[in-house]
This record gives sequence, structure tokens and C-alpha cells, in this order.
Amino acid sequence: TGIYTNGFSSGVGAQPLIADRVNGDFYIAAFAVWDSGLNTSKQVFYRSTNGGASWTQVSSIPNGSSNQRSPQLMASPVAGELWFVDDGQYNTYGGGIWRSTNYGGSWTKLTSAGKVTAVSFGKPTTGSGVNYALYIYGRVGSGAVLGVYRSDNYGTSWTKLADPSIIESPVLAGDRQNENSVFLGTGGRGVFHFTP
Repeated sequence: TGIYTNGFSSGVGAQPLIADRVNGDFYIAAFAVWDSGLNTSKQVFYRSTNGGASWTQVSSIPNGSSNQRSPQLMASPVAGELWFVDDGQYNTYGGGIWRSTNYGGSWTKLTSAGKVTAVSFGKPTTGSGVNYALYIYGRVGSGAVLGVYRSDNYGTSWTKLADPSIIESPVLAGDRQNENSVFLGTGGRGVFHFTP
């Protein structure tokens, strides 16, 4: 985990370093990097192709001058495909979910979800034609309803899973062996398992 701070308080709340388990590259994110005039900030992404001996900045994402509570960077089961989420808890500008399919070189923001705390991957649903099922803990749809969602089309549309009635969920782990199965870790209220 990383250390979150908004200048007044700090706490554990980020996953800034990941490994691509397909090709062995490493990626790291620097959250809320401010410009010289302290007017706007961005998330900056770096890539290492030599085990972390050296790093190259590959891209950045504007974040609306916001310090997010739980930004997270994850590598999918497909080589060079990354997902980045942040929950935008401290103002109305931040928050969202982005996808990169070119090793972090560029990012596309999904409009189907916002203020996402966690992202994970699971076994794809039979007949979906995708490489994996995408799971998020965040806000989707009219009224931005908070919950756990599954997408069988890389975030174009979402299916809301049963609500475990918890306060927050900082950890999500899709089941890569069984369809439509995901685990939810909480901040002190146990682990939940969703399965139909």
C-alpha cells in the first residue's frame, strides 16, 4: 500500500506499484503530482522493463486538483493492459476508472462508472467473448449507487451484485477459477464471498 495525505492528515490508502504477470514489466503511479503553480494535479505513471533498475514516465491523467483517498493501479491478465481507479472522496472533480491497452502509454476514461475504490478481475462468463470479468467496488448508474459490480464487456455496462451491507470495501479480489465469483475485504468486518 501507499500513504495517502491531503496535507492535514495521512493514512494507508493506495496501491501504486504493480507487476504485469504476463510479460514481467513493472508499473508505478505517483498520485496527485501538482504543477509548479499548484493549480492542477495529475496521476503520473512510470514503467520499468528491467526489473525496476530504471523507470520511464509513460503517461499521466489529470485528476481535477483532487487528493484521492484510495487510488489503485492494477494489471489485467492481458499483457500491457492496465486499469486505474480512484474514489475522488475529497471533492466533486476527482474519481473514475481508466483503461490502458498499450502498457500505460495512454488512457481512456470510462463514463459508465465513477468514484471507484477497487478493481479486480475474474474468470469470464461463458459466452461473453472477453478475456476476463471485470469487478469494481464503486458508484455506477443513475444516482451513482455504491456497490460491487461485474462487467462482461470491459466496463461498457455493469451488473450490480448483492449488497453485503458494509460501510466500505478497500479490497476486492475476483475469482479466476470460477465464474461470477468475487471476494470482498473490509476494514475490520471480515471477508465476504459473492457467488450466485
